Amino acid sequence: MAILIKRFKVRYNGVTYGPGEPGGEILYGLSQDEEDKLIAESNGTIERYIEPQFDQEAESPKPGPKPKAKRSNASRKKGGK
Repeated sequence: MAILIKRFKVRYNGVTYGPGEPGGEILYGLSQDEEDKLIAESNGTIERYIEPQFDQEAESPKPGPKPKAKRSNASRKKGGK
């Protein structure tokens, strides 16, 4: 389970979490009870974090444009005087 800390700081296991803090804004590894308690006492500054789910199609890399074939020197017309 995880929470998103939108304002202020939360210190957990010796690491400070919150906006601009070294632990970041998302605190992972909390129990359901710990999450519920922090969210209830935060007055809206902490909310439950739900990781975004991506489609597998969006994650697969799309092929880039095909490289253009180079013309050989033999097929080029030589111009000169």
